Amino acid sequence: NPAASDDEIMRDYFPHIAPAGSVAVKINNSIPWGTGEMQQNLLAMAEGAQSTLDVDMAYIHMPAFSDALVKAANRGVKIRIVTNSQDGIDFEPSWYFSRQHYGKMLATGNIEIYEEHQYSHRKLIVADQRAVFVSTGNADWHSWERAWDESAIIDSPKLAKQIKETVFDPATKPEQSIRVTPESLTQDSLWVRIKSA
Repeated sequence: NPAASDDEIMRDYFPHIAPAGSVAVKINNSIPWGTGEMQQNLLAMAEGAQSTLDVDMAYIHMPAFSDALVKAANRGVKIRIVTNSQDGIDFEPSWYFSRQHYGKMLATGNIEIYEEHQYSHRKLIVADQRAVFVSTGNADWHSWERAWDESAIIDSPKLAKQIKETVFDPATKPEQSIRVTPESLTQDSLWVRIKSA
């Protein structure tokens, strides 16, 4: 409304909101072919973790991210990954593409992988039961290179605990997911192994 004063616009569209707390949040906006905020944040979460890392993503396609998880596991970080099963994925080729990274991750002995029975499109990472990453993007080429994605890193042990109890702990139960092991990978059919490669 061009007739509205600055005060009226501030009152109508930007009302004063009382502070609800003092949590530190870093907000990022990724732009296509931009500075790779998604890539930088995902790698920073993996590289900065000291003791634990919980990852919940539908797609883990980027070798740089799976390599960062392997490096974290090799320095002693305990990692749980929750992702989609073949039956739970929305786009089956994505399941094969993610699965090609399983072997190197499981070989560390510090990474557990759980494939959920039903589709999930959450994008969450919790590092050291404190730092929470939430986003509209995944660890895939689209989000890393050409998507308009939003992400936030939140410093909140309280939120981290809540996400652990409401998302990760239930998602790793047998009734909700299948745990992938090195032994179960050897039972994949030749066709699955060919497609994953």
